[in-house]
Parts: sequence; structure tokens; C-alpha cells
Amino acid sequence: MRKILFASGDVSRVRLVSTVGMESETVFALDMLGRAGRTPFAEWHKKVHAELGSRAQTLKTLVKALRPTSALLSFRERPTQMHEEPLEAAGIGLAEAQAAIEEFREVAVRPTWMSIRRHLEGERSARGRILATGGVDRLLATLHSRVRWDSKSLQLQGCDGEDVRLDGRGLALAPSFFLHDRDPVLVWECGQPTLVFPALPDPAGTGGEQVKRGERALIALVGRTRAEVMRALTAKSTTGQLAGRLGVSPAGASQHTGVLRQAGLITTERSRNTVLHALTPLGHALLGEV
Repeated sequence: MRKILFASGDVSRVRLVSTVGMESETVFALDMLGRAGRTPFAEWHKKVHAELGSRAQTLKTLVKALRPTSALLSFRERPTQMHEEPLEAAGIGLAEAQAAIEEFREVAVRPTWMSIRRHLEGERSARGRILATGGVDRLLATLHSRVRWDSKSLQLQGCDGEDVRLDGRGLALAPSFFLHDRDPVLVWECGQPTLVFPALPDPAGTGGEQVKRGERALIALVGRTRAEVMRALTAKSTTGQLAGRLGVSPAGASQHTGVLRQAGLITTERSRNTVLHALTPLGHALLGEV
């Protein structure tokens, strides 16, 4: 069991975010791929297997080689010799593993990312209401059946590793779409500990595979990736944050924000050394039609 230890004032620094981004969700989806097509992911499982064909087996072998999930997450962030050795033992090279995961992301996650984000934003809103009415204690006490809160620490059952002292850094809480039926996972985002917990299943199907008509119109108007940028900017974000959430390079994210800014759909402002992007009223109105 792993603990997150709170000092005086740390409780006030707990915050909710809607997602840790497409790259992390891709890792959780990889783990889901290796399990039998369990509901509510049976249709997604079948579709992804059909598109990947025999390449799905390579991905399953890769996931087994890089267990636990924390190892796969660290591999996506920065491959090292620690990852290379088990992959080579499984007959998979580093470049092959990276290419396979990127293909999987494009097949299994990106096509419905906008709908997945919408579902996660709904989960964040629901948790936000718990926070507003019951405070942080109520939020942490109802986070997950495998998480225990005792006013000084969060006890993560089934989570290995050293205890984490917040020491004023704060704690972010993020729902995950593909972490379904799994224990919460502790990750680090920009130096801050983030506890990722499974969101409630989407009753409409994995990520809402039947994209709404308005969403199709938005994609036709600005393109899929720029539509995803607009979705991500329901809260102000830096270029780096956008890149992480969308699974694109910072240069790619900057290019898309430039086009959206020229179209009057977003604004960009500098705050000291940070550039922040936000939706304009027109951008909000356009998203409101989706």
C-alpha cells in the first residue's frame, strides 16, 4: 500500500482536472486491449482488434514486457535501458515499440478523443459538485473504493512505491476513461503528483463512438485536431499543456493555435514567461452548438 501524506495546508491545494492527456490514456487503453472484450469496452475491443489485425499481438506482448503500468507510462515519457532490456527479451526493439504505440493511439484513442474528453469533463463536473457541497474531505473519501482518506493521508491500496509527501506541492485528481475497473494510479505532471482514478463508464459506448452531428460539423469546419484544441481550451492552457493533452508536438500545437487565433476562435496572451490560450466568445458559442 502506498500513501500520499498531507501536511498543514496541503488539503487546500487539492484540485480537479479533467484528464492527464491523450498519451496517458493511450497507455491505459493498451492495458485494456490485453483483457478480454469486457463491457463496456466490448465493441471498442472488437473494432480495434479488427483494425490492428496481427499487430495487436505485438502490443499485448509489449504491455506484458513493460509491467506494471507505471513502467509503460515512464517508457512513453522517456525510454531508457530499464525498458530496453525487457522489450528485447520479448523480441521487440525500442523503435518498433514506440511506432506500435503511436499507431495504436491513432487507431484506438484519437478518433473518439473529443467525446472521451467530454465524458471526462462531465466526471470532473460531478466530482466538483461533491467538492462544492461536501468539501475536500468528502471528495477524497468518495474518490474510489481502493482509496482511504484519514484526514492526514490518502492510502492507495494495490499501489506500490514509496510514500509521497506533498510538502506544499498540492495534489491533482484526474479521471481516466480507460482505467476502468483498475486501481488508481499516481503519476507526475510538471512536477506535481496527480492521482488518476477510473471514471464511471460511458453508457453511450466507448467515447461516444456515434459522434454527434454538431461535432461532425465542427470537425468539418476547423479539422479534427483543431476541434480537439478548442475542446481542450474550455480552461486556459499553455502550448505545452495543449501538446500533452492532444498527443502532438509543441510546434504542432502552436501551429493549430495560430490558425484558430486568426479565425477569431481563441485568444493568446502572455503572462510573464508563460503564453496562455483561451476560447473567445465566438469559440465558446461554436462549441455550444456541439
